[in-house]
Amino acid sequence: MSTAWRYVIPHQPDYQAAIDQLRADTFARGAYLQPWTRRGLPPVPPPATIEEALARCGPAGTHSILDIVAFSLIPGPGLACLVSPAERLRVYGTTTPTREDVRDHRFALVHTIEPGQAVILTVCSPQGAPDRLYIEGLTGG
Repeated sequence: MSTAWRYVIPHQPDYQAAIDQLRADTFARGAYLQPWTRRGLPPVPPPATIEEALARCGPAGTHSILDIVAFSLIPGPGLACLVSPAERLRVYGTTTPTREDVRDHRFALVHTIEPGQAVILTVCSPQGAPDRLYIEGLTGG
């Protein structure tokens, strides 16, 4: 079973740095699937690293940004790529979507990716300046 997930974070032009920071924050908060904490299972210490969490979850993944390791110009497993101008126009009716546009069309982009992938979109202020990054992904299978 696949899980769609999304994040809205402050804009920064370095997409890899944004992914790295979001992964670190998500891991620190424990905001990812942790199947080792299910009722009826003996207590297990939390993973010490993102890599350990990924290993514990196996191919099903963590159902979060932890499953994305890098920014790429082309889609692939564990990668996040930019939403093309044509796709932004198709989904949002503009190439400079605002927070409102993204809110009104949440999870519209997961239909364009495979499980284990994500997309990154620059969200603009009403004046058209970069304001946020929207990351939408799909994990599981």
